[in-house]
Amino acid sequence: MQSTRDILLEATFKEIYQHGYQGTSLSKIMTSCQLTKGALYHYFKSKKEISLEMIEVSLGGLIENYWEKPIADTQTPFSTLLERIENFPSVNIFGEAFLDVKHGCLLNNLIQEMAPLDDDFSNLLQTIYSRFENAVLLALEKAQTLGELDAEVNIKDSAMYITASIEACITTAKLKNDINYYYLCVGQLKRYIESLQFENKNFSK
Repeated sequence: MQSTRDILLEATFKEIYQHGYQGTSLSKIMTSCQLTKGALYHYFKSKKEISLEMIEVSLGGLIENYWEKPIADTQTPFSTLLERIENFPSVNIFGEAFLDVKHGCLLNNLIQEMAPLDDDFSNLLQTIYSRFENAVLLALEKAQTLGELDAEVNIKDSAMYITASIEACITTAKLKNDINYYYLCVGQLKRYIESLQFENKNFSK
């Protein structure tokens, strides 16, 4: 059974995902979860506080459980990274699909909406995005250690490019309102990642 705190966070996630932070009010959150403002103020002082907590719990939890832990535990970093990218749209947050193609990526949405306006949002979103990028970087580091990736490959730049490309693929699907564009886009991204493998390169000695 969900706690009242979790019910509030889930309602906040759904409202902000669909309407953005500025398009969401405490009244909408309360209506969505059928709780009173008194219940909310027992746990959170403001819309900003509950929103920041929601971001940490939902997006921070997504990065930890979907990206960081599987990549840290894997002994097949290339295939794990490719599988994580391929299946990203199927991930759930609070029992809902993370990627509703109509609304895109909540992380990307909030970066565009709130990062220029509020330092607390900007700092938290940067932290979460950096964790995402670092998880990709870890996969490349492990692949390099296992000899699957040439030592001359700049894995930091590659991780930056891969992470940005994943977000761009989600945005493209959102613009087209068709999830198939995500898979078309990541198909090209996967070809790039596969090209980094040592066995696919022809090095002259």
